Amino acid sequence: MDALTLKDIVGATLYITISEVRSLKGTLVAVDAQANLLLDEVDEYCPDNVRKLGLVSVPFATISDIQIHKNYVNKIEDYKRQCQKNIV
Repeated sequence: MDALTLKDIVGATLYITISEVRSLKGTLVAVDAQANLLLDEVDEYCPDNVRKLGLVSVPFATISDIQIHKNYVNKIEDYKRQCQKNIV
């Protein structure tokens, strides 16, 4: 099976680390040609503070880590396998 790409996880909740003290959690809406991410329903986590940001563009250069739940990845991989079986 082909590896998952960013476009496969559009709609997934991502956990993005921006710095040692700042991280974001949001739903991936789009990825541009430079791998900048557009997230919706974003929560920003800083020490002793959580705030809702809504729609946020995250420049690729600011991202130090991206995480996604393994269950979501497994679900997408299973879906892609099923689709490939149906190709005649």
